[in-house]
This record gives sequence, structure tokens and C-alpha cells, in this order.
Amino acid sequence: MSESAAVEEVPVWLQVNGRDAVTWMCTPSLLEELAVGWLHGEGYVDGADQVHLRPCATDLGFWAEVPADRVAAVAAERRRPVLASGCGAVSTFLADPSTIAPAPPRGDAPPAETMRLLTAVAVDRHGQAAVVRALSRPQRAPASVSAF
Repeated sequence: MSESAAVEEVPVWLQVNGRDAVTWMCTPSLLEELAVGWLHGEGYVDGADQVHLRPCATDLGFWAEVPADRVAAVAAERRRPVLASGCGAVSTFLADPSTIAPAPPRGDAPPAETMRLLTAVAVDRHGQAAVVRALSRPQRAPASVSAF
């Protein structure tokens, strides 16, 4: 990469069951993995079989269909939308932490399950051989990751 090269970032949007959910500024690669990982992290799905993701043909974005009860559960948490930018250098404080009651867990979502979910999406999109090649490179895969 030359000294004058810049990383490309583009806006990518996601709608969940017909409602705007999020827009990211990100590099335009592995976008399906980003969308499914975000849905899992936010509590909308527990597995890839719970989401139907349709890419937009004319824009960088996705329509996601997920179980209505999961959307209701996330909505019941009454999260406040946050607009942030800054390459991860942004801190946002929405309330005094001492005034916030602990939220009950949304279910078991250990890191291993998240990796299994993202691996399944990658295998579906790129094929098992490509994923095995990527995960066999020590600089790309943590030692704890096992795809199969």
C-alpha cells in the first residue's frame, strides 16, 4: 500500500423487519458477516437459521427478517439510539451508570457461539475451502477458533 493510499469507507444500512436499525461507516467487504454478527450481538437472533438477509441490488444495505418476538424483546429494552463516529475513539455516556438497573441476560451468547455463527455465514458465502485457508493463517485466526 502506498503512503497516499486511503482505506475506503462507505455507508451500509440495515433494516430489521422493515424498520431502520443501523447505518455503519465501514470497509465494503464481509458485509453479510457484519450484518449477521450485529444482529446476533444486539439480541435479534441466536443463529443463522433465524435470519433471512436480502441485499439491496442498488445500494449497500440489507433487509433482515427476524422473529417478531425477538424484535419485541429488543424494543422492550428501550435502548437510546446513538450517533457516533471516530474510528472507535468515541465514548458515549447516555446516563449515570449508578442509576441504571442491571438488565437480565438475553440468553447464552458465548464467544464460541458467535464464532460458530459467523463461520457458518462465511462458509455459506465463500465455501468451506476458502474459510479453512483463511482460518489456517495464524495471523488471522486466534488459536481458540476451530471452524469445524
